[in-house]
Amino acid sequence: MKHTVDYLDLVIIRSCQLACEGCCTFSDHKKINGLIDVKEAEPAIAFWSQYINPTRLHLFGGEPTMHPQLLDWFRLARKYWPNNGPVWLNTNGYYLDKLFNHIDELFIDNTSAVSVTHHTTEEPYASLVLNNYAELKRLILQRYQAKNSTTDAYWTDSSDWDSKHKKFNLLKNHRGDLLVMLNMTFQHDDHFVPHYKGYGTTLKPWENYHTGVDKQRNHGVCHIKNYVQLYNDRLWKCPPRAVLNQTLETYNLQTDPDWEPYYNEYESLGIDASKDVINAWFERQKTAENTCNMCGFMHSHTVPARQHLPKKLYKLKSV
Repeated sequence: MKHTVDYLDLVIIRSCQLACEGCCTFSDHKKINGLIDVKEAEPAIAFWSQYINPTRLHLFGGEPTMHPQLLDWFRLARKYWPNNGPVWLNTNGYYLDKLFNHIDELFIDNTSAVSVTHHTTEEPYASLVLNNYAELKRLILQRYQAKNSTTDAYWTDSSDWDSKHKKFNLLKNHRGDLLVMLNMTFQHDDHFVPHYKGYGTTLKPWENYHTGVDKQRNHGVCHIKNYVQLYNDRLWKCPPRAVLNQTLETYNLQTDPDWEPYYNEYESLGIDASKDVINAWFERQKTAENTCNMCGFMHSHTVPARQHLPKKLYKLKSV
């Protein structure tokens, strides 16, 4: 039995060069780093592709464009989900230029999509991201026209999916067929939902693990409750839950009384699970669980918008 999920994130890297306070994958701290080797990940990808039918498939981090095997991750995702639409790249856009020499493979010969989050208006970072995005659009259009000389193509300036903080750009041909989709989220003037309290060694969950009312309220307004994460061969409920245990181990917080039940009592899903256990897990994933008490979604209206700047003296480290 295949389970349809709205979003499947393939978490390929923990490292990120930004310091976004409250990051949903705890990647705001320099100690959070490491990446997943594509060859080592393939057996689990092959296994889970038998059970998961994603409506939308993401390469996720950390910052995926920092992964030296990024192209191989695109290829792996297409290999096991060849009929599930574009492979999406979720990126902050700083290293978007790493795609420029691979336009044909990613966007012309295959279907890929890119979602960029613009985190700051500080220079030179703001212009760097905007210029990378504009150049990516230019190169995609140029290559499409070069390989389809009799077909007109154009980027749309607006779409039905646009919102106050998100802008979509759609490449279409003269018949109006959608060819490529890009979008940019302007995070720098929007509220950044707090997934936990604190930073580094001061991390704290918002509520006690067993608090019943708050998990329902958080889940009710959670914007990532329909995301399933595949990380280190296992399935997890959502982005912050997928990387929580490794994060707590990084700061020796797994025995902290506030964190211990979060660390020990949540059940992720491994490739050794039976079909009955797998089916039950997917049903449970759709509902509020105790782990939802970690996040502060119901408090998001009290959090001001913040600029998100790069870390200093960043060095990529492999796990």
